[in-house]
Amino acid sequence: VEAMLTENYATYGTLYNHVAIEAWSLCPEGWSSPTLEQWNILSSNHTAAECVSVEWFGNNQAGFNFLPGGNRDGIEGFNAFNNLGNAGLIWVNNPAKNVGVGFDQNWYEYENLSPPSFGFSIRCLKD
Repeated sequence: VEAMLTENYATYGTLYNHVAIEAWSLCPEGWSSPTLEQWNILSSNHTAAECVSVEWFGNNQAGFNFLPGGNRDGIEGFNAFNNLGNAGLIWVNNPAKNVGVGFDQNWYEYENLSPPSFGFSIRCLKD
């Protein structure tokens, strides 16, 4: 509840650890988080600048409207928020992987490099 009152929440939404991804139904019915294959289709056919919101550095031509919500270190880190406004990291559906938009406006794929307790955004795609 406290996090929901912050400006960051209003702008970027929530960061979830992987335990929450597995335990809660975060996407509405008829929607699901992307698979790595779906993410690769998006990132192969569009530049990062075509997918992020105009408030950052992009033009949102792909309609993805992605904002750089950063990430949060989990219990293995300093439990701090990082990269807000500079990068966006997204959990990708099974197997547990996170995919991020890099600092230099390019796509990066991180496979299991961050512990599951770290917080990342999710995106839901219409099934």
